[in-house]
Amino acid sequence: NVGAGSNPSFSVVVLGSGPFGFGLYFGGTNLVQSSTSSSLMLFGVSTNNSGIYTVVVTNVYGSATSSVAKLLVFRPPEAFTAQANIANNILEIALQFSGTPNYPYVLQSATNLTPPVNWQPVLTNPADASGNWQFTDRNLNTGQKYYRAVAY
Repeated sequence: NVGAGSNPSFSVVVLGSGPFGFGLYFGGTNLVQSSTSSSLMLFGVSTNNSGIYTVVVTNVYGSATSSVAKLLVFRPPEAFTAQANIANNILEIALQFSGTPNYPYVLQSATNLTPPVNWQPVLTNPADASGNWQFTDRNLNTGQKYYRAVAY
């Protein structure tokens, strides 16, 4: 699992008689037909790069397909919004943001931003199938709170 914009890499170790050829695949689509490199580096990935990666290794004796490597590229929380409400004389704050569909995020809170900041987990919950995430905090009796959401 990597964040959007990262540069992940994959590599394979081969035992046997070389020279070897490497066919690199993403979701069954051939990325590199015949390479002499046993590694693949991706640059500035987006969620479109999420999926299954495999390599087919060949030599004069035949070919073998690697185990599956799964890459998940997540988006950091975006468009974080907060709405304060009073319900039954209780102050509550509704928090929401958009992120990667079905990816778990951790909501954290702190009572001040003076270093070192002591972020405390409030909730770990995945975004829904559309990438929307929301939480209502009804425990506001501790005075001011600062919130952040981080990918788990």
